[in-house]
Amino acid sequence: MIIGKTKSNIGWEIENQYEILSQIIGYLAEHYQDEALDLEKEVDKIYNNFSDSDYETFSNETQGLGEELDKRFAYSYEARKILFCAIFSYFESMLYGIIKYYKIPRGKANQPSQLIKKICEEYDRRSSYHLSISEDIKNTICNKYGLLRNYYMHGLLDRGMDRLIAYVQSEESINDGFEIKDNDYLRTALNTIKTFLESIEDAYAMKQRENRIKEQSCL
Repeated sequence: MIIGKTKSNIGWEIENQYEILSQIIGYLAEHYQDEALDLEKEVDKIYNNFSDSDYETFSNETQGLGEELDKRFAYSYEARKILFCAIFSYFESMLYGIIKYYKIPRGKANQPSQLIKKICEEYDRRSSYHLSISEDIKNTICNKYGLLRNYYMHGLLDRGMDRLIAYVQSEESINDGFEIKDNDYLRTALNTIKTFLESIEDAYAMKQRENRIKEQSCL
């Protein structure tokens, strides 16, 4: 037990896993991106140094550099893809964590949007207040991030491919090959998900504290 603890156990789990993922983005994604950019500078320097050389000399000195550079950028894209899938898995696991911690019946619900609906319905049942969540943020997470994660995990989608294409075309941080181009996209997704999870957990935690105060006042 942590002295002076204000968060619930699941609240701390949301925070701790967020911190771990933030650090991984900083270490892993930045490492591959910096490595690719550094190599790109070296390749440009070599090309410039031999730009006035004869074809044979130029070819010998630059042979394989393009392929190596493509490989380094491919590593960078793959690292972001893996981390994005981890971020969405964090979202799903924390939803289940909230459901388990607050003993919320979920029935057969297993999709994120279904789990959120069960969480909101149970809160409304237990409280005189409606659990207010951002529908825009929920739709971004479930219908945009979720589709992109499913595409990364399974390839072409049986459903939602048109919506995914429309999202990618509107998102500057994702290229036409569905590759995330910068680490800021990962940080935005992670922060959006954490904020959404905390809005749910905070409401339940506050309701739980209110119930304890009422129980104590009746003793």
